[in-house]
Amino acid sequence: MTFVASGPGLGEIVPEELGNQLGRAERPVNFVAKPSKGQKTSHGLRVLLFYPNMRGNTMLPPVIAMFSALLKERGFHVDLFDTTYYAVKGFSDDHDSDMEDKVKRGNVLPFDFGEIGAIKQSDGYEDFLKKVEEFQPDLIAASCTEDMYLLGLSFLRYLRRHHNILTIMGGVFATFAPHIAISADEVDIVCVGEGEYALVELCERLERGQDYVNISNLWVKDRKKNIIRNPISVPVSMEDNPLLDISIFESNRLYRPMQGNVYRMLPVETHRGCPYTCTFCNSPSQNRLYAASTNENFFRKKRFDYVRKELAYYRDVVKAEFLYFWADTFFAYSPSEFDEFVEL
Repeated sequence: MTFVASGPGLGEIVPEELGNQLGRAERPVNFVAKPSKGQKTSHGLRVLLFYPNMRGNTMLPPVIAMFSALLKERGFHVDLFDTTYYAVKGFSDDHDSDMEDKVKRGNVLPFDFGEIGAIKQSDGYEDFLKKVEEFQPDLIAASCTEDMYLLGLSFLRYLRRHHNILTIMGGVFATFAPHIAISADEVDIVCVGEGEYALVELCERLERGQDYVNISNLWVKDRKKNIIRNPISVPVSMEDNPLLDISIFESNRLYRPMQGNVYRMLPVETHRGCPYTCTFCNSPSQNRLYAASTNENFFRKKRFDYVRKELAYYRDVVKAEFLYFWADTFFAYSPSEFDEFVEL
């Protein structure tokens, strides 16, 4: 098994005053703590996770697997619709041409997914509608980066012509442009910042039939279409999160090209955020957002005993061939931490 390092490098798009607009919160609002092992409750609420993506962008999204694990361990029913292997007219063509250009320029070694990366021949929009009608979700939870927002919105728009299902959007785009995301008629709720506390609390309240307009980290449209902007809660404890639920994905999503070959490759989160201020990255904006809203530092390092547990799980249970470390930078480790990391 081989390890590679990776981290998101997204343009800085958050306005300086966003954190102040959101207000402050010292703790999550009515957050329901994780049930003890063996005390899992059974719920009827059904949540469809939605991941708009284009083929070629084969990095497994840890946030989807994390949300699935969090919701399943509380007894909710969870399914996923992922657009990665659909050829979506008006979106996929440009992406395919860009990938071909990268190969020609030598930025990417030629590779062949074979049957693993075969494009689905069916219509993505119709399949999305079919999935919804079969699964019958009470909530659709979408996660979007800025380059996938319009793709995701096109699917939600198509669905809204047939069904009016409560929809929440989170991710990088929703965090740094919530005013744009919430303006879409197809989006009812926007999650600003981390979503673990907020999504669990939203589902718990929906299950109990309670109002959800005052949940931390959420911008919510009320019945009169007024937007309720709730403050951001303190950063999530990385050690409280469960192991990722890889089973939510189709098996072909576990494979990714590397140096001309295709490997079974999975993510391991070691940090959230970054202490540095590179202008091409979104991490400085995350730091300012959380500092302004919570007086807390967004940057965190996961404890090594938890990292070791994840590595063993991927190696022994999931049978990963490659692991990539989900971190903005390894340079935030001290020399002694580097030594401990190497011994993992």
